[in-house]
Amino acid sequence: MGDPIHHLWLSAAAIGGLIAYRFVSAITHRIPRLPLGLLILYFVLRLTAAVWRMTGMFPDFTKWLDLSAVLVLSWAIARLAFVFFVELPLFLRNKPALPQITRDFILLLCYAILSMILLRSHGDLDLISLITTSAVLTAIVGLGAQPTLHSLFSGISLQWEKPFEIGDWIKAGEYEGKVIAISWQSTRILTRDNATVYIPNEDVLKGKSMNYSKPEPGFISKVHIGLEYGVPPNRIRDVLLDVVRSHPQVLAIPPPEVRLIGFGDFAINYELRFLCDDFSAAERIKAEINNQVWYALKRNQINIPFPIRDVSFAHLERARQAKLAAENQTVIEGHLARVPIMAALSADERTLIASRVRVLPFGAGETVVREGEPGDSMYITYAGTCEVLREDKDNRGSRSRVALIQKGDFFGEMSLLTGEKRTATVRAVEDSLLILIDKALFAELMSSKPEIVSILADALAKRQEQLQAHVGHSGHELSAVHSLTDRIKAFFNIQ
Repeated sequence: MGDPIHHLWLSAAAIGGLIAYRFVSAITHRIPRLPLGLLILYFVLRLTAAVWRMTGMFPDFTKWLDLSAVLVLSWAIARLAFVFFVELPLFLRNKPALPQITRDFILLLCYAILSMILLRSHGDLDLISLITTSAVLTAIVGLGAQPTLHSLFSGISLQWEKPFEIGDWIKAGEYEGKVIAISWQSTRILTRDNATVYIPNEDVLKGKSMNYSKPEPGFISKVHIGLEYGVPPNRIRDVLLDVVRSHPQVLAIPPPEVRLIGFGDFAINYELRFLCDDFSAAERIKAEINNQVWYALKRNQINIPFPIRDVSFAHLERARQAKLAAENQTVIEGHLARVPIMAALSADERTLIASRVRVLPFGAGETVVREGEPGDSMYITYAGTCEVLREDKDNRGSRSRVALIQKGDFFGEMSLLTGEKRTATVRAVEDSLLILIDKALFAELMSSKPEIVSILADALAKRQEQLQAHVGHSGHELSAVHSLTDRIKAFFNIQ
């Protein structure tokens, strides 16, 4: 009697310990989660056999309980061995896990072999009769479960052909998403909307499917846009390519391209093609590029036409536009008067410049100028905020913010007057409007009044002196007025 009681308490303690382990591993990541269901079932059978043995009834039933316990124990050992020798090494090497259907097939095969061996050695069963009876039952059940069997063999075919694997982005029928599981009956995908879709394996094999992750992870993304007839296609191409090349997730090889794909009733239709390597972010990348294209088109005065009937009183509209332009010019003149090199000019000269400048929109995150690039223009902040970024000398490729440019601040005067390369990158922090003053405008002014060169050189030298005093001496000699005069004349081809 002591031996059954010992087995009884031992089995009960083992069941309690295993259940506690499963509970703790489910709520914490400090200990690994293990498949312990079969091991718990083994101890339950041991506990049941110990209790039944104490009753003394039906000894043959106790024998079959012991045989079932041995059988389940062999399965539990096989399952844990598969974890430690197959699944765990894949996890430690950051390899994708085996598909569920492959794992289940291997385990079922192991379970079947172990069952045949143990039933023959411990149960004295006639396996030939058992297999014959099973075949008849299988035929009967199979006739009533043909759809399930179709999906089962379809799943095996998917594993054999491997048109896609877990982690691939695919399109199957009307659904598009990332493969997260392949089971015996269905393929499970996670859509962009974070919805899980179960597609029967039979439907996957019968229909057409597309794998976006094979043979290479890169894929061509397309953006379509219709633009006005009055702008030459080559200029459109330059503007659009400049936008797409600046996006960090667009690959440089193969290079992006712009195709003219047709002439519509109201617009010329273009297709912008570029390569990305992250399909999951495709829609976000296209949205960001569309957003940047809008600002780029506005800056370059390129319109997106659309059919519209605009009824208005022309003379009233012209008067309103003239009033807005006059108010705008007054504000711009005020900004120019606060810029040292502009303050050195006469009021009439500033008025002339204010009437010719352009106010350009930049979206949040867009780059205005890049460090190291040649320049021939300066900017004044009309509205919004920009940040000044400098490349870290100790960490190539990374930039740090050194200043903020608020409303009324300016930058790029050395590039405007001497063509000097940009000394920093300027990027819009929020949607901003910047006044652009370019070389062509100043060239016209200097050709009519060459004497202002010395005035500008003197103002520029003082501005450089102020900047050096603010940031500290860099070790280079400050540019003298006469040196700046020569550089300005050379840049504008003034004799």
